[in-house]
Amino acid sequence: MAAQSSSRSSGFRSQARRPTTIVAKSKVGSYIPPARTSMRSFSMGTALRPGASSAATAMAAEPAMANGLTVSEAAEKEPSSGPMGLSLAKQYDHFVESWGPVAVAKWEAMAGKERNRQISIYELVRTELGYVRDLQAIIDGGYNPLSLGELMSDDELSAVFSNVTVLYVMHAKFASSLETEVYKASPFASGVGALLADFAPNILVYSIYANDYPSGSALFASVVAERPGVREALSGDGDSDGARSLQSQLVKPIQRMCKYPLLIREIRKASRSAELADEAALLDTAYEAFSEQLDRVNAHKLAAERQELAVALVGRMTASAVASLELERRLAEKRYVHHGVLDKITSVAKGSYQTRMYVLFNDLLIWFKAKGKGELDDASTRLEFCKSAPTRNVLVNDVPDRTDAHAEMEHMFSVAVNGKDYILRAPNAETKFTWLQHLFEAASVQEASQKKRSFANRKDEWKVRDRERVRTGVSAAAIIELERGLEGATESQAGTSKK
Repeated sequence: MAAQSSSRSSGFRSQARRPTTIVAKSKVGSYIPPARTSMRSFSMGTALRPGASSAATAMAAEPAMANGLTVSEAAEKEPSSGPMGLSLAKQYDHFVESWGPVAVAKWEAMAGKERNRQISIYELVRTELGYVRDLQAIIDGGYNPLSLGELMSDDELSAVFSNVTVLYVMHAKFASSLETEVYKASPFASGVGALLADFAPNILVYSIYANDYPSGSALFASVVAERPGVREALSGDGDSDGARSLQSQLVKPIQRMCKYPLLIREIRKASRSAELADEAALLDTAYEAFSEQLDRVNAHKLAAERQELAVALVGRMTASAVASLELERRLAEKRYVHHGVLDKITSVAKGSYQTRMYVLFNDLLIWFKAKGKGELDDASTRLEFCKSAPTRNVLVNDVPDRTDAHAEMEHMFSVAVNGKDYILRAPNAETKFTWLQHLFEAASVQEASQKKRSFANRKDEWKVRDRERVRTGVSAAAIIELERGLEGATESQAGTSKK
């Protein structure tokens, strides 16, 4: 593919300038606007077209306010700079002034809290419009040239760009609704709570992007390093480092989804007056929904990162270790929790120890030694299996730091496995307590899970006995007594035969 990069790149440039519509090759089929086309020419509602004001017809009764800027036009005329609060206030002042003296008089008469509310809503809408431009930049500057140039396979494009086209369509519609509905009659926002509450459930699609981003980002970095044609295609607009620009753009969706609760909270803080009670309730609903969805997205992202770590660790293990633990087959059943290098103390008096790599899954603690002379911290060093223990059989205890001649024996804790104690030493107190926390939690979860399984098994036994009682007319208590008698008779018979 690298050898063909030059011809494909030049072919891409001629195609990219054609005003054609491209259909995304993503996980969810979705529309991508024409390549090399500015956002303003892609229809997202009248508010995004140059010179159009969604309020122009609605404000016919107040001609002094009929020629105001849209939020996107106001933001572009005075881009953010310096402290956000000062720059944002200036932008909003400019936005209000563009609507004429009636708007300015109303603004000057407003109380401080209502002013803060209007500025906070303006910030939400302004940044949402900017975010849509970022998403279109990813599509126009990254996805389109790489897909048209055939420099990456469909699977690679899907891994790197995930469902960014779905995000674009979703947020383009939301941004249009914000600008046309919230500012439909004046520069003073109204009805933002309802729009946010309705939009909040949609953010769950970010779990897909968040899951794909870590591996997609790593894949993109390797593709850029190995294929000159990719770098050339991404520099088609004269950007000498288009690949780096795209890499920084790809993190924008992760950053944006974290900002919604903060933006909504600021609006809610300034919406405490009695006349805004209904609006405040909607904002509370939106805040809770965004926060809940964000927690889910973070959980998905954390789980995906942990799974990648687990796969990487298994990749470092020797074939015999993988075979004996059956980790490749059982990895999907396990949840990676933590890993790190610790010293296993072999003699406190002599100060001797062995350095080992410990890997903790939700139900299993494993430790390895380095194969050969490599360092355990080195990702290229193979790991040779030493021992494993189910977490339900592991007893963990803190070990006080020594104050005698062996003062170097600090940051220690003990792990008891099947009656044998292992003294482990961490490099520092923070690492020690992190291990203690994870081990205690893993053991507690496994104990609770075992009790739950045991209870479930007993319930199944009771159900069987109940069915037997109904079938035979014998009480459950009588069945239990009968079973006990049979067990006793069996034991007595076994004892007689032994004699």
